[in-house]
Amino acid sequence: MGADRFMHVVIQTPNNSRSLFYNYKGTFSIVLLAVVDAKYCFRVVDVGGYGRTSDGRTLVNSTFGQALRDGTLSIPERCHASRSRVPGTQTPCFCGRRGLSPPETS
Repeated sequence: MGADRFMHVVIQTPNNSRSLFYNYKGTFSIVLLAVVDAKYCFRVVDVGGYGRTSDGRTLVNSTFGQALRDGTLSIPERCHASRSRVPGTQTPCFCGRRGLSPPETS
């Protein structure tokens, strides 16, 4: 499957936005959601979530989140891993969070 990432991008206060874009850090922002596959190719990009909205709520409100919840993403079933260290184990597909990015190079 892949990894997801949410990012708040600071913006200038939109006219008549009240507190929709006002986030917990005290700035105005929009939320970017990106999902990449195992080869770091973008598979989903969702731009424009309100800054006050949590990452979890942004995911739930996105088209990707709705498809994930509805089961319409064509995620493969669990399968036996041919190179697994433990015989008979299955490899699940999952949507991960931080920690799945490539290691930093120095």
